Amino acid sequence: MKDYPLNMRYGKSKVHVMKIINPMNDENSKFRDVFDFDVEVLLQGDLESAYTYGDNTPVVPTDTMKNTCYYIAKKVHFDSTEDYAMDLADHFLQKYPHIDQVDIKIEQNSWNRINVDGEYHDHCFAFGGNEKHNCHYRANRNGNSKMKSGISYLRVMKATQSGFEGYPMCDLTTLPPTKDRVFCTDIMTTWTYGDNPPKGKFQTKNMEIRSNFIKVFSGPPKGGEYSKSVQETMYKMCCTTLKNHPEVDFIEMTLPNIHHFNFDLTRFGMDNKNEVLFRSDKPSGTIECTVYKDEATKQENNTYENYTR
Repeated sequence: MKDYPLNMRYGKSKVHVMKIINPMNDENSKFRDVFDFDVEVLLQGDLESAYTYGDNTPVVPTDTMKNTCYYIAKKVHFDSTEDYAMDLADHFLQKYPHIDQVDIKIEQNSWNRINVDGEYHDHCFAFGGNEKHNCHYRANRNGNSKMKSGISYLRVMKATQSGFEGYPMCDLTTLPPTKDRVFCTDIMTTWTYGDNPPKGKFQTKNMEIRSNFIKVFSGPPKGGEYSKSVQETMYKMCCTTLKNHPEVDFIEMTLPNIHHFNFDLTRFGMDNKNEVLFRSDKPSGTIECTVYKDEATKQENNTYENYTR
């Protein structure tokens, strides 16, 4: 029964994959690299009969999708989650002619190689905490693929050299202007590469872009750089990255303002100016922006509204 038009897709999510790699390709070597990530697979194509008539003929079981995630992890060599995502998407397009589009979304956990007496260990790692590396690859049969990479929950802080003043004041404004405050946030950002991104270069590019964000946020090691607002700083972070990486089309960024306030010590006869503080992250300011390399890219991005969410 088909009563109303529809769009449709389905897939498998929260597929945990860990791959231990011997990059030396030497059985006697104890050196290992680790990839640890969760995968989501979403398929689109000639699936309407499954929804409108209960015809399961075109429905690739989600259990098959899960198995495929492990199969591709074993079959192919990859140096980044982006490379793995491209191989995984290509597999579904090649194997199932009725599938027109594949979305692969990956969230990667970080494991940092342990340093023992100044030397990095061959095969021991410490969990990297809340920070995640993300990617979202969309592949379709018209060859117009898109790769989005990103970072989430990278917590950074300026202990000084940040202020906020000059804003509209009204009868409901209680926030006092300041030239010196703590600026703490979790960097939540994605950057979208141009059409048909090349494989094999993502790991280096991602490290460079992450480093660029931190460098601009911090400013020079001696003295830093004053931030007039979260908005100003995030825009600088995005602009500098676009300038240094022309292969990136646009950057989306969210910086929640994780507030830190002075604890009132006057009742104990003590002054306290940005020395003893407490965190108050609920409610928090949420500052967002999307910065494009040019106006044409901004207009084109409207076509990928569903992709960017």
